[in-house]
Amino acid sequence: MSKKLLFIISGLLVALLIVSQFIFIPLVSPFTRYPIGYIKCGGRPIEAERSVKNNTFVLPEDMEFYRIDIFTTDYFCSETEARTNGFIRKPYLKN
Repeated sequence: MSKKLLFIISGLLVALLIVSQFIFIPLVSPFTRYPIGYIKCGGRPIEAERSVKNNTFVLPEDMEFYRIDIFTTDYFCSETEARTNGFIRKPYLKN
């Protein structure tokens, strides 16, 4: 293999690694922050997500809707903390 071909291949591998990080990190980020939120809150944290329309949260006791997924952007320890940061409870969960 020539040095030029080896250089091109290694450059492509580095570029692929960098691009894959931009794809992979946002997908796992909510899952890696959950244990930190759990420890900080002393239990299951409030799951919140930001969107263009509105910022919403789900309480841990809303078992049917409480799930950590790629759309989860923030964790809060109290409903007051979530509301202070501009989040509202998901409309279909209001009592």
